[in-house]
Amino acid sequence: MKYKLTYDNGKEILRVSVLASLEPEDIREVMEGIETTFEGKPHRYILADLSADSAIDGKVPKESREVYKEYLDNNLFDKPAALGANSIVRMVAKIILATMKKRYDANFFKIKEEAEIWLTGDMTE
Repeated sequence: MKYKLTYDNGKEILRVSVLASLEPEDIREVMEGIETTFEGKPHRYILADLSADSAIDGKVPKESREVYKEYLDNNLFDKPAALGANSIVRMVAKIILATMKKRYDANFFKIKEEAEIWLTGDMTE
């Protein structure tokens, strides 16, 4: 499997662990899984774990960008954070987000707990 979706009910954060580079059909599966997971949830906080070395190879083909755009323009989530992203991955993520109609307040983190605090605003951890 190239990805894993894990929802934390207590923190109301969906963690998307990308384990390998995603093809357009994989991206559709991930996005549909995100939509299903967020149904009826009060918050749509997402933490993309890109720490796997093979998560993104620095290239996002046009077809993949179009699939991202199709889903991300539809308010799929409220606030995205990325974990473990190197400089190439950050650049690719920023390019993808820049093509969206909706502007997302995204941030990049090295430590999961910092990302969770930023997403939820919970400073008690």
